[in-house]
Amino acid sequence: MNLQSLFYHFNASKFVVFFSLLLFSIVLSLRLDGVVTCSYWAVFTPLWLWKLMTFSGCAVGVVVWRRRPQNRPEAKIDFHAMLISVSLQLLIFIFEILLCTRLESQSLHWRSVFIPLFLFGVACIASCVWGCRRDRNLELEVWGCINTLQFVFLALRLDGVTSWKWKIVLIPLWIELALAGLVVLYLIGWATLVVCGNEVLAPDGRQTSAVAALFVSVGFISAVTFMGLLIEKVDDINDLPFTGIFVPLHIAIISFLLLSFAQKGGNPWWFGMRKEFCDWLFTGLPWLQEYGNVSFTWWSNRGREDNARGGDIHTDTHTQFCYEGKSAKDASKDVVMKIVSIAEPD
Repeated sequence: MNLQSLFYHFNASKFVVFFSLLLFSIVLSLRLDGVVTCSYWAVFTPLWLWKLMTFSGCAVGVVVWRRRPQNRPEAKIDFHAMLISVSLQLLIFIFEILLCTRLESQSLHWRSVFIPLFLFGVACIASCVWGCRRDRNLELEVWGCINTLQFVFLALRLDGVTSWKWKIVLIPLWIELALAGLVVLYLIGWATLVVCGNEVLAPDGRQTSAVAALFVSVGFISAVTFMGLLIEKVDDINDLPFTGIFVPLHIAIISFLLLSFAQKGGNPWWFGMRKEFCDWLFTGLPWLQEYGNVSFTWWSNRGREDNARGGDIHTDTHTQFCYEGKSAKDASKDVVMKIVSIAEPD
């Protein structure tokens, strides 16, 4: 296990998003089954905390941007990408407020509730054009683009304008899942090629590809299972409790949550960090540098002892600790030094 690689590939933004969604899905399933009777404003608390961190991180980033003009030319695209992301999440935040109001008071039409999502879809199209021209990584924007039609179908069905069955209403989502299935198959094929071909990537790269393919596959299968159970529930085909129906969704979110430890990325201007989260964390907490440089492996000395004693069978298995390819005795003499880049701004 390589802790340095774990820290290096950690994506803090995705971890916050999926952790918030996991808590929200758990509380929502309990609320739908009547296990808890709190208001929907309380049910949405994990999403409120997610948005609070987003808006706080953007505010701090804007302050740092204004106070450090020397960083503007080289980080202009990252800063603008952060502002675009916050604008999109602001529309989602407005939708969540209107949704809670509708669930609590029944005073709004569903088409009015979904207006922020309609605007969100249009804004995502413009954001995708902007991001493609600047070679940006697009995830939330692409998701918003391909779900715009789904938002329209949901609003019309909930208001009773159409009387389609839910499996027809969710046709755009099924198409999206079919395309996602093709991506999953590609990832599985690529991971198989990487693992079997020793010369394609380094060992760490092969391990990362295999883990990513595993988690994505589990998440995809769980998400499809959840959608099938939910559609049968709302179409009165099964009478399963929502807590049982949401179990595959919990598994899918946990898979993507664990995958955040193998997906390096994120905008460096959140909270004005101006660097990767790993570098920022090590700068703020220097004592983590010692653990970040540790790589350990467990292996058995049984075979070595058997050879030394003429093939006798022994039942005791001893393990040793390896630090960056060295024994524990040699590793204790090493001094962990912090690497500082001179070209990195203050």
